[in-house]
Amino acid sequence: MNLGDNIAPVLSNGNKAAEAVYLDERSGQDHETTNVYTDYLASTVHNGRRLLPVPVVDPTSATSTTVIGYASFLLYSNGSNSDPTTNYYRHQTNGNDPFCAIYAGPYTFGSNDPSAATTGTGAYRVKLVE
Repeated sequence: MNLGDNIAPVLSNGNKAAEAVYLDERSGQDHETTNVYTDYLASTVHNGRRLLPVPVVDPTSATSTTVIGYASFLLYSNGSNSDPTTNYYRHQTNGNDPFCAIYAGPYTFGSNDPSAATTGTGAYRVKLVE
């Protein structure tokens, strides 16, 4: 999705827990298992697979949800990648519960370190407000 696109037509109210398998798989592809973002970036073994870009949206009506930027989130680690019982997302999510991840900062296209890039293409300054 591009900035300004209406994301509402592609949103689904289906079973979100089905996505947990993919989140655990992606988390397991990263060798760094810390859940502290600064420690994750400082590690020499992280490969960025646990960092996900997520659209930040402005829902203005029931049929219009505009993408206003992107943010990076660090998936929680599965712990030891050799132990399948540590699949965090499969064990923490039921039905349509939301997924949790660690806010890592604004997303910069093409980077696995959002804190390092301040220029480039795409949205890289996102302000979350309540």
